[in-house]
Amino acid sequence: MGRMEEKRVLKRKKRYVNICLMILFILLILGVVATDYAIRDMMALFDGGQLLAYWRDANRHYIEIFGSEYYFDEALVYESLKGYIEWTRLKSGELIKWLKGLL
Repeated sequence: MGRMEEKRVLKRKKRYVNICLMILFILLILGVVATDYAIRDMMALFDGGQLLAYWRDANRHYIEIFGSEYYFDEALVYESLKGYIEWTRLKSGELIKWLKGLL
């Protein structure tokens, strides 16, 4: 087996190991979330403090992680993204003009 063939085999094995680790990590997280949900359901704990929860109310998205609640307003996110896109267009235009000035 040549050197290039060994590198291909090693690269393939590394990819396989990375995929297996990612699948195991996802299964671990899903198992913890499922266990939390089942225990909370059996003990009739519906007052909050969940491991992971998500719900939506009109244009607000609520995410609860380890009992801490975070919310995101769609309108504010869209406006921020729109402003960032406009800012990058302006800056990229200035950068192109600056580069043309150098040439």
